[in-house]
Amino acid sequence: MGENKEYITITTDKGNVNVSVDVISVVAARAVTETEGVAALAWESTDIFGKKNVSKGIRLSFAEDDSVGIEVYILAKMGVSVHKTASDVQKNVISNVETVTGVKVSEVNVHVVGIDLK
Repeated sequence: MGENKEYITITTDKGNVNVSVDVISVVAARAVTETEGVAALAWESTDIFGKKNVSKGIRLSFAEDDSVGIEVYILAKMGVSVHKTASDVQKNVISNVETVTGVKVSEVNVHVVGIDLK
């Protein structure tokens, strides 16, 4: 999957609709944080070309068919079923992104990176 896109183009019979990847990220992030059992999106730190790149919990990748793969990094709430929470996150992200943006979601991979002890 390619990584450097600014827009996903959806072609309709009336023309094109260009959806910003930022819009997809915001919709996905909101779907995650509204899921029962999620304490927060986790900050992810990566080293790209010798520079630290910090992003808040959502990473997108794109296929040639303009579908999107979504990596989600979360902190789960203490005492919840991590498996059920991750499964609910997948369902919510797919439903929200596809409904709001019209962009097909090919996969949602959930990384539970910690437990919120509060």
